[in-house]
This record gives sequence, structure tokens and C-alpha cells, in this order.
Amino acid sequence: MGGMNSEEIVAIAGAVDRWTLESRLRDISLLALSDRNERMAAIATVISRLPPGGYLLGCGPYSCGILPLTVDEVVLGRSPTPLESPPETVADFTLNDAVHMVPREASRIHAKILCRKTDDATEFLLQDANSRNGTYLNGRRIGVDSDGKPNGQGAILASGNVIWLGPSGINIYVFVDTR
Repeated sequence: MGGMNSEEIVAIAGAVDRWTLESRLRDISLLALSDRNERMAAIATVISRLPPGGYLLGCGPYSCGILPLTVDEVVLGRSPTPLESPPETVADFTLNDAVHMVPREASRIHAKILCRKTDDATEFLLQDANSRNGTYLNGRRIGVDSDGKPNGQGAILASGNVIWLGPSGINIYVFVDTR
């Protein structure tokens, strides 16, 4: 039994494209039809029950979920596609930014969150990991100078900060500190 012929591949590609679009439209429809107050109440209940600590709350279609920041360094990124060689390192938390089987905005190793503890406090620092499309904090790109060249600078996170992996705001997290 041989491999698939080109007509079969094109037919399957068409089906995947169609269902990818339709599933996302259905998701948007379900969100739009649900009651905002009920959605916010459910989210508030979850946040109020989180143990003390730092968390990323994934808000995008590819980053949904609660990511606890319980170690000194957490790496954010995406899994490699079949067209890419295996990475030397892997992300601790991955999102699926390869909606059509190829990457769009997120790098395999995109950003890091460092937990720095002192005698008085604990702070969380967001750093870009030399990603291709940048890491954004509250809509501003971090880790680059005014000429767009990497400078290694990070940004201290505060509860409620919004993090984007890439410029579109599709791969989005909200940082929460429940301490």
C-alpha cells in the first residue's frame, strides 16, 4: 500500500482548513451567545480559589488554561511542527500557534518568566527569549531597544498585566499574583 496521492492530500487539506475555520467560528458564536456576567462569575470563582502564588491565565484560543508559576524559570513557547527539526530545549508550557500546521507568531522558545525571591519579596520578571515576533507586555514590546534590536531587558510583572506572544494578541495571558 503506497502513500496518499496528490488529490487525496488536497482533499484532506481542504477538509482540515474548512473544519479549522468552522470550529473557531462555532467557538466565537458560543462565547457571544453566553451571558457575560455568568462568564465573569465563573472566572472570578476560579481566581478566588487559586492558592497563593503567581499564575498565567491563558485567554487566547491557543493559550487557554491556568499556568502556575511555581519554579524559578518557566519557558513559554510552542511545540515544533513536523516540518521543523526537534528543538534542543523545550518549553514548559506550550500553546498551539500552528493553526494550519505551520507556525504563525509564537516561537518554540518564545519567552521566560523568572521568579526572583529576596528576603522581603518575590517578583516575577518577563523576558523575551529572542523570539521571532516579540513578546509584549500591556501592548508594548519588551526586550528590544528603540531600534528594535534585542537588549535582554525584561519587565517586572504586576497582577493584571497582559502578555502577548507575538504582535496580534491572539496568544495572550493575564498575569495574576494571588499572594
